[in-house]
Amino acid sequence: MRLLTAIIGLLLVGLTPLAAAPVTVTDIAGREVTIDGPVRRIVLSDFRQIIGLSLIDPEIGGRVVGAGSKSRVGPELRAALEARFPGITGVPELAETSPSVSAEQVIALAPDLVILSDPAGPATAQLVDQLGHAGIPTVYVDFRINPFDNTLPSLRIAAAAMGSGAQAEAFIEFYRSHRDRITERTAMLTERPSVLMHLQATQVRQCCMSLSDVSLGRFITAAGGHNIGAEIIPGTFAQIAPEFVLAYQPDIYIATGGRQLEQDEGLITGPGVPPALARRSLVDLTRNTPLIRDLDAVANGRSYGMWHSIHNSPLNILALELMAQWFHPDLFGDLDPQQTLDEINARFLPFEFKGAIWTSLDGQP
Repeated sequence: MRLLTAIIGLLLVGLTPLAAAPVTVTDIAGREVTIDGPVRRIVLSDFRQIIGLSLIDPEIGGRVVGAGSKSRVGPELRAALEARFPGITGVPELAETSPSVSAEQVIALAPDLVILSDPAGPATAQLVDQLGHAGIPTVYVDFRINPFDNTLPSLRIAAAAMGSGAQAEAFIEFYRSHRDRITERTAMLTERPSVLMHLQATQVRQCCMSLSDVSLGRFITAAGGHNIGAEIIPGTFAQIAPEFVLAYQPDIYIATGGRQLEQDEGLITGPGVPPALARRSLVDLTRNTPLIRDLDAVANGRSYGMWHSIHNSPLNILALELMAQWFHPDLFGDLDPQQTLDEINARFLPFEFKGAIWTSLDGQP
């Protein structure tokens, strides 16, 4: 009888959930944060973070209990995410007090962890303080301001919190090998084409909002180009004077856009966008927009379009491959960004990421 009782006791112990083991991570802001991991209830300050997290946890949808605006991913990608993760359909969207979310809403959701985008000022610092007093840990990741340097550390931070290190390291190795293949070659370049990146490009707004050596600007440099915006933009983003653009006559023109620009006669690219529509929007943009239609890059067929939010997830490796191929087609004739995306879909993403993420005037990569 005692033996039977002991066996039943052991079985009951086996059925009792193990206590969460504390994990200490250093986040992108350099903060040491201790988390009881692996976390089961996560709040995302930016819903777009779910793209990167799904690469390292195919069941991430079951952990998300609150998020920033879901509209930021666009209607087609949101539909794909909700089809794969039905539970996120009913996840509360947090009222944003830009650039942070409401502390009261977050506390009511009782999360194990809140994942914040790059440190964004006093409002976010206040949120972190309020959540800390409530016993809710927060970590910063960054896929927006400096994704070239911070994508892989951000994935490691999230993986440590979620206990998904093995899959994370597989993707990290994939990402690093693709990145290094490019940067090892571009480091030896003696000539770089000049590049104008036109952010959120439309026919109804004056050209050109561009960026310095941050975000996609850093990818321009890594891919072997010279970002003309970095010459005159002192901060992050700014409007460039038309006279400067015309006088410079950059070798390459890259527009960024998405579904959100459809009503503004802008570049339409992104998840779920048909390739023919994306190319047509680029043709119309370069043909009808003052200043853009006068660029040598347009006349020479070196004009391209890219989904604006491509930088805001580890899918930014596609932006690097695309630009390397656009800037130096002979040096990077062996690259195949579509094959890279196909492999990401097959090996890492738990849903299919498809659509015209990029386009060009000649319809080729």
